[in-house]
Amino acid sequence: MGFQWNIIGHEEQLRQLERDFAQDNYAHAYLFVGENQLGKTTIARQLAVNLQAGLGGLDTVEVLGRKEILKISEIRAVIDRAQMTAQAPFKIFIIQNIERMNRESANAFLKTLEEPPERTVFIMTATSLSQVLPTVVSRTRVLNFFPVKEMATEEFGAGKPGRARGSLEGYKEALEQAGVMKRGGLVERFKLVEKLAENKEGAVMFLEVLLFLVRKQLLEGDGEAD
Repeated sequence: MGFQWNIIGHEEQLRQLERDFAQDNYAHAYLFVGENQLGKTTIARQLAVNLQAGLGGLDTVEVLGRKEILKISEIRAVIDRAQMTAQAPFKIFIIQNIERMNRESANAFLKTLEEPPERTVFIMTATSLSQVLPTVVSRTRVLNFFPVKEMATEEFGAGKPGRARGSLEGYKEALEQAGVMKRGGLVERFKLVEKLAENKEGAVMFLEVLLFLVRKQLLEGDGEAD
């Protein structure tokens, strides 16, 4: 099973997920733990796409973290949907901020977590493991997420791909342009300047990337001055 990710960083966690499913050793319930805007929900959604063989989220259900309390009615709706026949290879349930679940909701959910329907995967997120009821934690496989320190997100989103993911393609293009400015010939550089002059947003991204690379080079003592 070849997975495709459009994710900056979190390589270790992504490899773990790939191994789990490649070896048919996956958990029926995952708990992604880490502060807000790290990209936990984005990864959950992309995992769903990978597992559902490109069927466009046909069997993906999301419970978003917009309310203070995760009500028992919402959990019962999830349980009912989990019992329905799947159209895709997997049924995926993404539940944000599982720490919003009170004991009543948790008790209603525990049996389904213990005995999930076949080919069903629950992916839950939380900002802190200590805030999630232990009875829920004990029935999940926990993956911890941390701010990404790679160059790709350090400048664009303070290490938080959830904030930066919308800039991914622009970042890649700007990185290539920075390489042209550094190593390209005079003609290539002039063409690049002309292109950037016609695209204000692209020019801003290019300058941010270039500034970051120069600052990084100085801090690391690279020694290259061109």
